[in-house]
Amino acid sequence: MKLEDCIPYGKENAASRKELQRLTGLPDRIIRSEIKRANKELAKNGEAILSSSGGSGYWKTSDIEEMKRYLKESEHRRAETAKNDLPILEIVCRAENMELVPVRAHMRRIKRKGL
Repeated sequence: MKLEDCIPYGKENAASRKELQRLTGLPDRIIRSEIKRANKELAKNGEAILSSSGGSGYWKTSDIEEMKRYLKESEHRRAETAKNDLPILEIVCRAENMELVPVRAHMRRIKRKGL
């Protein structure tokens, strides 16, 4: 049985990872990697497995607006993680005698100069 067959359609029917573990007998780490694999397959049909930071679990959808909301939430999480990691990155760059180049600020400067 494929993992995607255990994941229901619709956020209101979301299945938790614990529930997916129970249904499949797979450990949590494998479930997460199987979700990534399944998303590659489902994308061919315009579908995706989504989750929410609200913790309701995983569900399948083909709703583009729902996917856009998911991507916005995901981007926010990535940005927050990057902010948290920046001081650590600065320490490593100093220790390795490397220059840290803030890419967004650099790109804005380039655009202002018209390059």
